[in-house]
Amino acid sequence: MWTVVLLSLVSGMAFGRFAAGQVDVAGFTIAGQVLTLLSIAIGSAVGAAAIKVVKSTTRPDSVAAHPGEGEAAGSGRC
Repeated sequence: MWTVVLLSLVSGMAFGRFAAGQVDVAGFTIAGQVLTLLSIAIGSAVGAAAIKVVKSTTRPDSVAAHPGEGEAAGSGRC
């Protein structure tokens, strides 16, 4: 959640500097600790998505959305 807030803040600052006519729209700095936390959050999201894709393709029976034996795909039953 805070990742979205941070990205909107940075884009808002860049747009505001552009609208004010400043030449260097990226002339502000972000603390190293904030960038580290942002990279951890993004890396975790990418890692979780990659693990989900690998699990879905290698072991589809372990995925909850996979239809079981004897059920037609899209039958609407849980």
